[in-house]
Amino acid sequence: MKLNLFGRLARKPKRLPPPARLPLSETFPAVKDLKVHLETEGVEPFAVDLHDLSIRGAKVIAGFELAPLAEGSTATLDIHHPLDGWRVRCTSEVRSVDSDGGTEVVLDLQFVRMGELFSQLDDALGRFFNRRTDDRVKPKTDGDVHVKIAREHHRLRGVAHDLSPTGVGVRLPLAQAAILRSGSAVSLTVDIPELGEPLECPAVVRHGYREGADVVLGVEFDLEADSSMRERRRAYMEYIDDRRYDLADLMRRVSKAG
Repeated sequence: MKLNLFGRLARKPKRLPPPARLPLSETFPAVKDLKVHLETEGVEPFAVDLHDLSIRGAKVIAGFELAPLAEGSTATLDIHHPLDGWRVRCTSEVRSVDSDGGTEVVLDLQFVRMGELFSQLDDALGRFFNRRTDDRVKPKTDGDVHVKIAREHHRLRGVAHDLSPTGVGVRLPLAQAAILRSGSAVSLTVDIPELGEPLECPAVVRHGYREGADVVLGVEFDLEADSSMRERRRAYMEYIDDRRYDLADLMRRVSKAG
């Protein structure tokens, strides 16, 4: 019997939660070379696993008994590469502590002394720190998610390359993307067919990279602004969670088929 990997199951199995505690080393093998510790006043430094890392902050996985930290507390993230000989120390504020009652917690850390951090970075470290902080998902394969970007009198049209809780990667022709720069304030419209009406939101262009004849722009939502993206955020997040579930289900079926 031929397995249709992209066909829908007649009945979905019980929903599984997104893999919230997957170490970053599973998808970014270079991280395995790093030694990462968290330091806080009155506690011996303890080893943690990176769940995600970007220029803004990090998410780390720690043993429950080793992480006596609460929201708003301060800690130092020490990242050491023994083979290359470099070390980066990042003063951080704990934004959230996520625990499911098990033996581990995920600490969401925001770097608070950016000047100190930038002074420690060079090109060799960029591949570790220039990463998105939120898990990204691909749109469904049976239809595009169309995106409009408005800036002053310009109106650009593209499609979503990926979506995350805090933004969207927009694929569009290089000739169109040339008018935008990192830091450009734009108005964004994201049309996800399953959600009915398009979502609109002020946003900021954060980065971009070439992919063939196109450019993929990383655009960050302004979730503090009054917008339909903010008002209907629950529906947007449910779409992302559904995509995570579908992709996880696909990987399970691929694994069984192999």
